[in-house]
Amino acid sequence: MKQYQDLQAAVLAQLETKFPDAVFNLWFKDLEVEEIAGDTVTLSTTTSFKQNILSEHRIPVLSEIFSSLLGFPAKVVITVREEDLEKIKRQASEEEDRRVEEEQVRRQEEEERKRNEEITRNIEGSDIVSGFTFENFIIGDSNRFAYAACYAVAMSFTTDEEYLTNPLEEKYNPLFIYGQSGLGKTHLLYAISNEIKVRSPGTKIIYIRCEDFVNELIEALHRKTTGDFRAKYRSTDVLMIDDIHFIAGKDAIQEEVFNTFNTLFENQKQIILTSDRPPCEINNLADRLRTRFEWGLTADIQPPTPELRAAIIKAKAEKQGVTLSDEIVTYMADHIKSNIRTIEGALRRLRAMNVLTGTPISLESAKRALSDIESGTGENSYTLDRIFKTVSKRFHLSVDTIKSRQRQENIVYARHVCMYLIRKLTDYPLADIGAFFSCRHSNVILACNKIEDMMETHPEVKADIEELTSQIKS
Repeated sequence: MKQYQDLQAAVLAQLETKFPDAVFNLWFKDLEVEEIAGDTVTLSTTTSFKQNILSEHRIPVLSEIFSSLLGFPAKVVITVREEDLEKIKRQASEEEDRRVEEEQVRRQEEEERKRNEEITRNIEGSDIVSGFTFENFIIGDSNRFAYAACYAVAMSFTTDEEYLTNPLEEKYNPLFIYGQSGLGKTHLLYAISNEIKVRSPGTKIIYIRCEDFVNELIEALHRKTTGDFRAKYRSTDVLMIDDIHFIAGKDAIQEEVFNTFNTLFENQKQIILTSDRPPCEINNLADRLRTRFEWGLTADIQPPTPELRAAIIKAKAEKQGVTLSDEIVTYMADHIKSNIRTIEGALRRLRAMNVLTGTPISLESAKRALSDIESGTGENSYTLDRIFKTVSKRFHLSVDTIKSRQRQENIVYARHVCMYLIRKLTDYPLADIGAFFSCRHSNVILACNKIEDMMETHPEVKADIEELTSQIKS
């Protein structure tokens, strides 16, 4: 208050001589004398945090200075100024709003994650898997052939009279789709399932990830229920196995797949398989299976062209409620070259930025937000390649073996080390790291936590990680 300005100036002058500039500026500079009533001096500061610190630690020195200037023993009380209290309340309210928005985004992402996990389970007898149809699969030169092949297979189950009067000359059985992770193979499988369920509701369909197929068979062997297992998979009308390359090197599993394949094929049931490589490039695959996989039609999906990436970005941005200018779409299409999952992650990040800051997405803000998204030629891609090569050399294992699902202890350890280093040394999202190893992001988290625990209890593991990190960074 104005009547205390001279006294306040004198007090501050003495405090300035007693404390270093940094301490004075932080704690005392914004003190104001609010009131002197009897022997009590009321001071105000800007935050409750400062109020607490000054009240606990600086009352004696303040009382001493005021007592000497006023000529009587003074008691000092610290408060927070009313206008600053309003500011604090406003900031707290804004922070709460921001927290609520962040929680909403987190919940949406968690719901999407759970939905994606749910639809990767066996969909036998399920209703249509929402969001995965031929209509919303964006077609380009890189995936047109695979799309046409899948659509033809789905239409072979139709009751459409026009189609039935002009049927395909041959049935594409088996249909083998291959391509890198994240390019839309699973989308096409779900689209086939959805189309068949609409056109031929009585058709029995089984979709399963190869890893789950293997685990189910192992469980059946353990429980001595292999008869039920075989009855289930050999009586279906359509069998779709995702990531069939997972059976490589598993002789007992390959035997079961071989017999199941033969039974279905002989009964003219449809078989659809996907892989990250063509049959001829799947190592440790029995020749009799390789030739059967090639009996029907083999179609590949290549990484999307810039034009197709732009179309995908526009479609997915619209679905997520993100408004992007053509300039931003072009920038993203030029810089995100890996797969569709990376595009989806980039859009989620832009949406979160838009929701949390309340500002429109500009080209510059998009560049900042996407600066750590893999471009295919940037630092992330370079580091990723070095990590795989360094770990491969250290453990005397091929990169394909490290990426595989083999469960030997040394391979699992090398795989976990690889996941840990990718998470620590790059900015790849967990979902993308999981995609490199054909697993869920939760598996990546467990692997990283396990390595961190081992580093704390096993000095040799810590030394291993530090040495690998040094080699990668050098």
